[in-house]
Amino acid sequence: ITLNTSFDNVVQGCREQHEHCWLLPPLVEAFRAIHDSKGVNAVVEGGRAKKCVVRLYSVEVWNAESGHLVAGELGYAVGSIYTSLTGFSHEDSSGSVQLITLGTLLVRNGFSLWDLGMDMDYKRDLGASLMPRASYVQQVHQLRGINRELPSLEEPTNCKAILTATPPASAPAPVPANSVRTAVGEAPSDETLNRPSTKKPRKGNKAETKQQSSSSKEGQRSVSKRVIERQNSGTRIE
Repeated sequence: ITLNTSFDNVVQGCREQHEHCWLLPPLVEAFRAIHDSKGVNAVVEGGRAKKCVVRLYSVEVWNAESGHLVAGELGYAVGSIYTSLTGFSHEDSSGSVQLITLGTLLVRNGFSLWDLGMDMDYKRDLGASLMPRASYVQQVHQLRGINRELPSLEEPTNCKAILTATPPASAPAPVPANSVRTAVGEAPSDETLNRPSTKKPRKGNKAETKQQSSSSKEGQRSVSKRVIERQNSGTRIE
């Protein structure tokens, strides 16, 4: 895996996989400007955080034998919130490996919330759950001013080495949002990682889903299933 080494190839991979891709040239150029700047300051009017840093990332997964790019995504960080925009995968399980490795990097670098956009089965299988819109907005207000950043990975790093490494003692702790629990669950098993993919390709469009019930029609967002919650003894991450 590498970060921010092959922006154009990731964009091309997304365009090839998604028939009606929203990555139009003017938008890609805007993303490229943020990507190349290593981060821009955004001013929030009327919010708790007057300034927050926005960073755009390209995530790349390579086949170690062939050297080919086999999976990747575009995403951005605002404070300690990371949002996946769109991605692609060319080999079975390569997209799952990319997401799980990225999730590990996010946790170890102090990110508190991972926004996965649309609710889809493969995201649920990897540990996502829906969050009510009101809770999501509350988290955004509280977390966007807390600056977190993914490490520089210009040299290819083995995904398994990242997943099995012991986190450094100096790793920043994620900041929970006033006891709001983002999700609950277990990490995916080795069987889940190794089985051939039967899911539909990752979609390029990012939007909120609508959950309807007898009592409400409140919009919900798909978020990472890693637990980030506040307990009496402090912060716990599973």
